[in-house]
Amino acid sequence: MIKMRLFPNIFSKLNKKTAKNPHYALKDTKTLTINSVPQDLSIKVIHNLKDKVTSLIQPKNITMKDGYLLRKVHAFNSFGMFYHVDVIFCNKNFQVIKEIENFGPQKISHYFKDSYFIYCLAPGMIKFLNIKENDILRII
Repeated sequence: MIKMRLFPNIFSKLNKKTAKNPHYALKDTKTLTINSVPQDLSIKVIHNLKDKVTSLIQPKNITMKDGYLLRKVHAFNSFGMFYHVDVIFCNKNFQVIKEIENFGPQKISHYFKDSYFIYCLAPGMIKFLNIKENDILRII
């Protein structure tokens, strides 16, 4: 009985934290810059598993104006997602290491030792924004 109540209590505490501060969710949305040029693209920073579930897994699609940033990761999996995304791997210096276009659902990427940041964008955004290796991607 105790184990069954553990997870709902954790998620209810997280929901109370966001309900008390209405600007909590807005604080983690930033603008993407490519080589110091701001783009019309808002990036949501994903901090934990709850953020990943509510942001990446639950929606049915990702729009051209939205993107997601995962920090301190070396690989990406799309388990639970039912749409394609463009995935960009960056090192600690914000430099693009590898980009994968149209990364399909229910897949795992290779492990990149130097990767530190992963950006998930709508399909086709890598070509649209002309992102290539050695570009600098930052959020402001």
